[in-house]
Amino acid sequence: SEAERQWGFCLPHRVRQSLTGGAYNVEIVTEFTDHPTEMALQTHHGASRDSLLLVGHFDHPAQCGDGLLGCIAGHEIIHRLSGRETRLSYRILSTVEIVGSVLYCGDRAHDDGVEEALFCAISGVQAPLLYAQSLHQAGAVDRAMKHILQHARETASVIPFRTGIGNDETAFD
Repeated sequence: SEAERQWGFCLPHRVRQSLTGGAYNVEIVTEFTDHPTEMALQTHHGASRDSLLLVGHFDHPAQCGDGLLGCIAGHEIIHRLSGRETRLSYRILSTVEIVGSVLYCGDRAHDDGVEEALFCAISGVQAPLLYAQSLHQAGAVDRAMKHILQHARETASVIPFRTGIGNDETAFD
């Protein structure tokens, strides 16, 4: 269930192949620092303060499809909105996965008028469109994406929260 703590690790395929069977102990060494969390926030101001936040993460540079392409797609959307009048304001947050989103939620999301968020990943990858719903499947983004994908020209699917894929949506749900 979603309440159970589940962890996973990414490592190079060649390293995975070199592992032998059996149990492994993993030691995670962390530290708190006074250094700022790196993030970029770009905004298109609409008539309303209410904002739709797009989110991408850039902490997997060797896996650009995982998050970096989402950052690029989000910034391109904001660029294309330049000079257009919109009702909503739109923002793209490019940050480190989960931690940056949690920090933004705690420090800025309310002040920025964020009403809904949409995590962007694997943008531009030659694969069918996929939308993972929010936990309660009741947000405006859930309704909009379900409608849009029902009428998409490409193959598209809507899946329940945290099934098959998952990223920063847990910070915003």
